[in-house]
Amino acid sequence: LEGFETIREPICSRCGYPLPQTGTARDGLLCPPCLSRGPGRAAPLTVRSITLYSRNVREAVLRVKFGGQAPVARSLSHYMTDHYHRFYPADAFQSILPVPLHPTRLREREFNQSILLARPLAARLGIPLDLDAVERVRHTLPQSASTETDRRKNLRGAFRVRRPERVK
Repeated sequence: LEGFETIREPICSRCGYPLPQTGTARDGLLCPPCLSRGPGRAAPLTVRSITLYSRNVREAVLRVKFGGQAPVARSLSHYMTDHYHRFYPADAFQSILPVPLHPTRLREREFNQSILLARPLAARLGIPLDLDAVERVRHTLPQSASTETDRRKNLRGAFRVRRPERVK
C-alpha cells in the first residue's frame, strides 16, 4: 500500500479527481477536464475513488485480477474501508453490490475480483453484501485497453437488475 496516492479533498464535484490544495473552500468546483466537457454532463451517482490509479495501485489490481492473489484483495479492501468515511456517512448505503462477471469470464478467471474486494468491505462496515440483485447478461471485451467512450459503449446493455425491489 506504500506509494498509493490517496485522494484528499478538495476534489472535483463532478468526477472526484483531486484539485490543487489552496487552503480555501473549494466545494462545487470542477477539474479542467470536467470544465471542458461543459455543464450538460451530470455528476456520477456517488462514485468516488480513494486513490489515483497509479503504478502501485495498478500492480495490486492486476495481481488480484490476473494473479489470483486473494491476500492482495483483502489488503485493498481494508484500505477502502479505512478511507470510506472520508466520502460517505456510515449509513449512506443499504447494501454493497459487487460488479458481476459474465459466466464465461468467471469460468476463465475462476473468481470474481469484485467479490474479493467487497466481502471484507461489507463485513467491516456492517453493510449487507448482495450477490444476486444484478447480473451480467452480455459478455464484454476487456475494459483495460479501451477509451472512456468505448468503455461506456462496451458496457451498454451488459447488466440486468434481477431483484428490482433491492435496487432503486
